[in-house]
This record gives sequence, C-alpha cells and structure tokens, in this order.
Amino acid sequence: MLSLLKKGKMERQSLLRNKKGISDMVGYVLLIVIAMGLSVLVFVYLKNFTPTGKLSCPDGISVFIKSAACNSGKLSLSLANNGLFTIDNLYIKMGSPDRNIRYNLNNPEDPVNGGLACATGKFTPRSTCDLSNLNIQAANPNFGSGHQYVLEIQPMVVDANTGKWAICDGTAVSQMINCN
Repeated sequence: MLSLLKKGKMERQSLLRNKKGISDMVGYVLLIVIAMGLSVLVFVYLKNFTPTGKLSCPDGISVFIKSAACNSGKLSLSLANNGLFTIDNLYIKMGSPDRNIRYNLNNPEDPVNGGLACATGKFTPRSTCDLSNLNIQAANPNFGSGHQYVLEIQPMVVDANTGKWAICDGTAVSQMINCN
C-alpha cells in the first residue's frame, strides 16, 4: 500500500512539473488567435476605407487649342470643345520640351482662383472658351521670355456617381508655344 501511495505521489509531482509545458501551449494558441483576430480587423478596415473604383470620364471628351499666346509672363488661350460632353474644368500645364513633368498654371479644384472661367459659363460641346492673363511666373519663376515651352490641356469632368473630379486620361492635348 505504501508503494502505491509513493507511486501516486510521484505521478502527481510529475504532472505538476509538466504543467509548464501546457501553459506554454496555451500561450502559443492565444498568440495565434490574437494575431488572426488582428489580421481580420486590418482586412475589414482596409476593405472599407480604400477606394473601390477608378473615377472615369465618358468617351467622347475632346478639347482643341485654337490659339495660344505667351507675352510678358502671361498666357492667353482660345480653346474649343469638339467632344460630345460638357467639360467641367481643365488642368492647364506648361513646361520645358525636354521634361515630362509640367507645371500647373491653375488649380481646377479651386473655382475662385483657378477654375475654368469661360465667358460663356460652361464649356459645352461645340463651344469655345477664351482664357487670358494666366500668370506663368506665379506657377514657375524659372519661366522666361524667348524660350519655347509645351502647353498641355487636360480636361476634367465631375463623376456622376461620386460627385468628385475625374481627370480624363488619354484626352490631354499639347502644343509647342514660344514665349515673348
């Protein structure tokens, strides 16, 4: 009987010594469960707060530069909308011919200080828009007279679904211009 008690006591001591192994396993399982829970939270957050679709312009947006003059640091333009849709705004850019990056001469998202200010109001199909006195020097102080530059016009429309500006990719027109 005494041997059975000793044997039972030894088994209990052996179980007590092995509890540390069980607590390590519980710790690992908890760590994996917490990591999985955090990854699900990050996935749901990113899925809900990232844009799902690209804003787009309808096919048939087209603008044409009728005339452009650059005098004394000011740019005057005459544009024609020869597309099928109303153009809500334009990016007007200018830069050196040897560079791909052009400087914005206006801020289309600021309707007071840089938006499309056509005399006719909206830039509807088959209409013209005359813009004058765009300040080139304010956009880039390195512009100088007696040089040749690339003038680029990028149409924009308001996306019907979101109400946000959509830049019309593939519809930009450009023209070489001499500044006096």
